Amino acid sequence: MSVMNEVEYSQYKKMLEKKCIPFAVYGSTILKKHFEENNMDYKIQVKRQLINKDDPAYSPYHYYIEIKTDRGGKVILDNEDLYNYYYYKNRYRPQMIRKVGVREIKYDLKHNIHKGLEEAIEKMIIYRVDCMKKWDMLKSN
Repeated sequence: MSVMNEVEYSQYKKMLEKKCIPFAVYGSTILKKHFEENNMDYKIQVKRQLINKDDPAYSPYHYYIEIKTDRGGKVILDNEDLYNYYYYKNRYRPQMIRKVGVREIKYDLKHNIHKGLEEAIEKMIIYRVDCMKKWDMLKSN
């Protein structure tokens, strides 16, 4: 795994602004692949929550990845940051959370991901997995 410097991190974070769907969808496939390769057994789900029901110009949903850890807790990854589950719930008070189905994921993988975005998502996922290991949220094998 590679270590990302501050400049790369800020470039990728800027590239991923308002890209929660591709991040959650493609990121979940990267995470599953990474966890399988390293014999790490974690439950990964893509979920969406209602955030904007009034403005038709924007998507009403925010997509994120939820990881159930071996320590009994949950971690949330989105295009913005990495969160402890309870911190996220208390701070953002999400409404109408729903698990995203495999059909939706496959459709979004075909239509919303391009090469530059793929690289940014992969690098951010690997960086955040490293952070979770460093902060003792995941066991490193």
